[in-house]
Amino acid sequence: MPIIFTLCGVLGIVTTSASKVFSGDYLWNPLDIIAIWLDYGSGGRCAAFFAALAWYIAQVGTNITANSISAANDLTVLSPRWIDIRRGCIIAALVGGWVLVPWKILNSAQTFLAFMSGYAVFLGPIAGIIASDYWLVKRNRIDIPSLYNPDGRYHYIGGCNWRAAVAFIVPAAPLLPGLGLSISGPETIHITNGATNLYTLNFLFGFVTSVVVYTILSYVMPAKETLIKDMIRDLDGTIIEAQVQDDAGVEKGLDTAPSEKIKASNATLR
Repeated sequence: MPIIFTLCGVLGIVTTSASKVFSGDYLWNPLDIIAIWLDYGSGGRCAAFFAALAWYIAQVGTNITANSISAANDLTVLSPRWIDIRRGCIIAALVGGWVLVPWKILNSAQTFLAFMSGYAVFLGPIAGIIASDYWLVKRNRIDIPSLYNPDGRYHYIGGCNWRAAVAFIVPAAPLLPGLGLSISGPETIHITNGATNLYTLNFLFGFVTSVVVYTILSYVMPAKETLIKDMIRDLDGTIIEAQVQDDAGVEKGLDTAPSEKIKASNATLR
């Protein structure tokens, strides 16, 4: 994936730079380039048709698999009684295609880049928390069936891991003024140069800060019920009881209900 994303980015930069040669301006929007092709007779119109068809297939395929279905799955989990996959896809289409006014986001390169930068404000801390939890805190030892059990070992307090919440808020809050500036402009939002410069490092700052905060909180006030000896998998109906480490690093058995153990795949996931 990194190679593919890098290749796509390089092609976008090369295409935008090349558009200066034949149009006299840098055209970042591919649709503007296609509009120029239409002036070159039947050959230009044919090229525009196939390019537009390829982009249409790519957009439909990407949005259905990466956006529509994933959003629908999340909505069905939130309200399984009222929302199924089809209704979730409809809700996602309405929110993404109308509520978020995407035509304004794509109106110019500046607004588009501001929108994408806004993603980094929130994705940086999320990525840092996930990486820290898996690699530094739990050290690759996860109870996989419990990830799908709302009452399992990862229930934390009221279904929320407060350490992750704190690690998300701490780096995201200082970046919000810069996000407001990038969207509304300096005429509306006035912030210090320090906040402006910090926003230019939004993903890096959010990622590193969340890793540090989450790791420290997890070691100072650990969620002991989530710290296990080995990664637990459901293996052909074998029942495996997890071992939890106490403060001295000594492993001890859990007094758990059957939901805390690994049972057959069908029984656990059901």
